Amino acid sequence: LASPVWVVGAGGGDFPGARFVEDRLPGAGPLSGLHAALVVAREAGVDRLLVTGCDQPFLPTALLQELVRYEGVDVVVPRLRVGLEPLCAVYSVSCLGAVEEALRSGRRKVTAFYSSVRVRYLDEEGIRRYGRPEVLFFNVNTPRDYRRALQIAGEV
Repeated sequence: LASPVWVVGAGGGDFPGARFVEDRLPGAGPLSGLHAALVVAREAGVDRLLVTGCDQPFLPTALLQELVRYEGVDVVVPRLRVGLEPLCAVYSVSCLGAVEEALRSGRRKVTAFYSSVRVRYLDEEGIRRYGRPEVLFFNVNTPRDYRRALQIAGEV
């Protein structure tokens, strides 16, 4: 669905089939990771990034294809009743300046720059075509989450 594949973070690592991109502002949160990816994308001549958290095991390809199909905007992001899912979104390299401005001003929330760019929201009704949002966007961050993910995987 996306090529090339980059893994963004701090500390390096070996990711077969993917390039590791060092977070340029360690400790500045996910917005810093997005910044690093946008810089590398610009250098590589890539116009848009499909961004997902590495801890989201239940994102279906069809949902990601839905996000990618929208053009003419800077961000395409799922919007649920409980909030946005900015770590499952498409970002244009044209966002780079707005991301840098947010970081310079100390705003680290991934959505901090959204008011400065063109955003297309994929609403919850559209998302539900692909499954239950609480499963689709489930994050595995702890051993307990991992056990729950195994349980969910057995159900789907």
